[in-house]
Amino acid sequence: MSKTTRTIKMTGALLEAALAVKACDDAFQEKKEEIEKRAQFELDGLATYTQEKHIETWSDIHNLAGLEPTGSYELDFSYQEEHGDVFLRVVEQDERPSIVDMMQGLADGQGAMGRMGFDED
Repeated sequence: MSKTTRTIKMTGALLEAALAVKACDDAFQEKKEEIEKRAQFELDGLATYTQEKHIETWSDIHNLAGLEPTGSYELDFSYQEEHGDVFLRVVEQDERPSIVDMMQGLADGQGAMGRMGFDED
């Protein structure tokens, strides 16, 4: 199936109507950009506020639980709805390499044994 097109030069009332369509599109684009800028400004403010609240409330959690603020912790809400329990998990860094570390070591040419703590003599 072939497609043919025909070009019509816009003049007079037809040109005015076409320019009105373009003006509508331009006005829409301008308003859209204004809204996006305002929304981004508000989102940035919300993100800053949320970050400040997180710092404040995590500080409360550290103090109430007697934990060091430099540790790594996670909140687990997975049992809250069904059992009403919320858990704080203390994440401890494992000295053993993860599978990702071992694969990266292989890719870097270090070998898996060296990454696992064995000597490669």
